[in-house]
Amino acid sequence: MAKRILVAEDDPDNRCIVVKVLTLEGYETLAADDGRSALALARRERPDLIVMDLGMPGMDGWEAARPLKADPQTADIPIIALTAWDEEPARRDARRDTMAISRNPVGRRPSARPPRASSPAAERRGRR
Repeated sequence: MAKRILVAEDDPDNRCIVVKVLTLEGYETLAADDGRSALALARRERPDLIVMDLGMPGMDGWEAARPLKADPQTADIPIIALTAWDEEPARRDARRDTMAISRNPVGRRPSARPPRASSPAAERRGRR
């Protein structure tokens, strides 16, 4: 069974790119376009990982992550926070909220790609 990753990103183009990359790597994806939807979907579906934009309108990634980490049913789900914000304050806040940070080194908007060696597609190709 493929690992499930919830992608929470308000920008439709960025969400589509992240979902496509993860799908091509063999992951099953769930998608949300805001923090409130991500929170509800995470509680209902219990994904293996959450990749969350921090700067979403309405309930942002920070606001969605806090109740997930406080809830015993979802506290163990790792969260990778995507952001184009200034790196050091975001890292400090992420450490406090037990999230990992990924910042896109090129361009304004973030993107993510999990390590190839740990993806289901890489494992099928014989990589470790």
